[in-house]
Amino acid sequence: MEARISSPNKLNLTWQNVTLLVLLFLLLQSMIVGVSEVIQGLETSIVWPLIAEAVLLAWLLSHFRVKGWVTLILSVVIGFGLVLSTIGALWDEWGELMRWIIYYFVSLFRAILHDSTYPTSGPILYALGQLLEDVWILLGRLWTWIRNIPQPNQDIFVTGLVWSFAMWFSAVWATWFSQRRNQPFIGAIPVIVLVGTLRSYSHASASIMLTTLGATLALLVIVSQKTREQDWNDKNVGFSHVIQRNSTWAAVLLSVTLVLSAEIISSIDLDDIINRFREPELSSETTIDNESGVGVSESGEIQGVISEFRDSVTGGLPNNNLIGSGPELSDQVVMYVQLEEVDPVSGDYIPVASDSTHYFRSLNYENYTYKGWNSIVDKVYGYNESQPLKTKYTTNQQLYHIVVEYLENLGGIIHAVGELASVDTNYYVAWRERDKNGDLVDMFGAWINDSHYRAFSIAPIYEESELRESEPTYPDWVLDRYLQFPGSVPDRVLSLTRELTFSQPTPYDKAVAIERYLRSFPYTLDLPPKPVDVDIVDYFLFEIKKGYCDYYATSMVVMARAAGLPARFVSGYIGGTYDEETGVFVITADLAHSWVEIYFPEYGWIPFEPTSGRPSIERQYDREEIPFGEITIDDQEVEPVEESETTGLYSAIVKQVIQYTFILSVVGITIWLFVDTRIMRRQTPVKVFAKIYHRLERVSRRLGLETLETFTPYEFSSAFQRHMTHIARNGKTKELLQSAPKEIEWLIEQSILAAYSPDPPGVIARYRAIKTWEKLRWQFFLAVLIVRYASIKKWLGNLIPRMRNKVVIQKRFEEG
Repeated sequence: MEARISSPNKLNLTWQNVTLLVLLFLLLQSMIVGVSEVIQGLETSIVWPLIAEAVLLAWLLSHFRVKGWVTLILSVVIGFGLVLSTIGALWDEWGELMRWIIYYFVSLFRAILHDSTYPTSGPILYALGQLLEDVWILLGRLWTWIRNIPQPNQDIFVTGLVWSFAMWFSAVWATWFSQRRNQPFIGAIPVIVLVGTLRSYSHASASIMLTTLGATLALLVIVSQKTREQDWNDKNVGFSHVIQRNSTWAAVLLSVTLVLSAEIISSIDLDDIINRFREPELSSETTIDNESGVGVSESGEIQGVISEFRDSVTGGLPNNNLIGSGPELSDQVVMYVQLEEVDPVSGDYIPVASDSTHYFRSLNYENYTYKGWNSIVDKVYGYNESQPLKTKYTTNQQLYHIVVEYLENLGGIIHAVGELASVDTNYYVAWRERDKNGDLVDMFGAWINDSHYRAFSIAPIYEESELRESEPTYPDWVLDRYLQFPGSVPDRVLSLTRELTFSQPTPYDKAVAIERYLRSFPYTLDLPPKPVDVDIVDYFLFEIKKGYCDYYATSMVVMARAAGLPARFVSGYIGGTYDEETGVFVITADLAHSWVEIYFPEYGWIPFEPTSGRPSIERQYDREEIPFGEITIDDQEVEPVEESETTGLYSAIVKQVIQYTFILSVVGITIWLFVDTRIMRRQTPVKVFAKIYHRLERVSRRLGLETLETFTPYEFSSAFQRHMTHIARNGKTKELLQSAPKEIEWLIEQSILAAYSPDPPGVIARYRAIKTWEKLRWQFFLAVLIVRYASIKKWLGNLIPRMRNKVVIQKRFEEG
């Protein structure tokens, strides 16, 4: 008697399997929530579809009994592609590419039917080039992140990519082990490790860990019961289904109880409730010391500085940094500023251009709360007159000499262009940090007890190309302070940041993209009162969509940090009217302003202007860069070169298209052949032979075999064999294809028996048929190439006579 092989397990949606699936999703939900609580920028609305796709892929691979190593390769390749396209927002590019491909083939089909001009493939190549360019940029950002390990930059895209892929792989692992191996605990290990590590690292609530363990325990109970039932069935042992029902209900109730308890406990957060009503406070340990050991001023002056300092560290969004605050402020002069550049060689003072715009920095803030800014500083140091803070500066920096006279009480805060270097009177500086060498860095602000001072300051000199080439390797004190933002920032703010910056290749381009977007918002002082418990950035970007400088600057700092750029909120004054007679800038009250500074290694803090009410910062362009369309030769204007004529770009795109198309084609064909073979091995012999017969019919048509509808299977077999013999009629081709006719005959004969015989072929014949078909596929591929080559050769052979005939007819027509 012929041995019978049991049919594969079907995707039966029994109530037990449904419960298993629900618990699996509960386990993965705990992973998503646990990671999203700790990793800023991960949105559950984006991650959940990826996890669902991972579960579906693992379930199918488990159902078709795919080997473990193959599952690993497929999950990594498919998962990385899906995660990259989702987190990198590449679906629009994919859609555009598919739209042009469909349009091309539809147009090609119409051209063939109507014998008209064939469509061009240019739009397809352009769309593919755009997609590959974005993919290359995203991979470059990932590589930059990897190179900086163990201190990678905080790039919201790379962070989302890495953690989304980790969750994808954990979901595939958990599903595959639970379904294929009946080992839910081993499947849950990556999830438990992922959630447990993050919870320990961030000191997050333990409720998520309880949910994870509860779902794992329930899975263990159900899978154990399912395994026992399978064992009882194999041994023909009778059992009551009451056992199954009771064990399943016990597992579900246990899991639900743990989850609800964890949720109730975690919903009560006393610290969060208290912090919502607590104002930022200055550390009680704040003192005034002297950095050089020289005695500081008397106690009365010290107390005045401390008082001013305490008033400054609490930020928020005060309405004093407004542009055009009204006629009562616009004419009110607050200070006179004389600004000069210091020649690095001669030391001469060179007056700055009268039409130049400068940012006079006073204070900067690093800590953002949902309602404003504050700063945490531990000490204030006192300095004697002309005692320098900096003694050196590089060729990438400009030394300024500044003379300031206050007409209004500004709290004694020193204003300077760039970083303060020294002051000609006793002064006090608040520092936040020391670097690894022990030097004081990260100044909050400086104060004097006078209405007039002369100072030196240092500002960076840079070109756009240099900022683009700046590597995002930041000092520890920058990473610790200027990449943080609270978890209360809504997900849609982070999602908008990702959309604006995902295709930008460098930190500078990310900053410019955010700056350009914010400058599209209208500037106004007429704003309704802000709701008390609303995040400022979310309120500005999605609710009012207009505002003044504090709103613009706050939004850009938070978005820049979300994009992995160290940024800070800066306040001071901007611009001023230049007085030709006195040679000073007249600063009025309406020029109080706030802006953004982003840190670039080797250059320091670079200002950015997101406020639409102010002119954009005119940064120096690359010296080798000339505006397009303004090139002249011998005083004659040269027409701009069209994009279609840029052969270098076109050839590069074509080269990339060919390379990636070849790689994707090989990978796709390999995966398809493997999956197709696995599917046929799981099907019944009758279905396999029917499928092979229909495929033989399709292949015969591709090879140019014309058959009648009245042909019987035997007549089709004879015609197909003769046609294959004709194709392989000589040379090396005959040796490669000589076995094809006999194998075709055997397959069709077995297909006839499978369809009409009362004793159809069995599993052994199915196994031989699959092996035969795997061999024939490559022979048919070779035969198709031979037929296409002969067809092209014939078409080219007839092309020259047809062209000659057209030329002769055209000449006769022109001659009349």
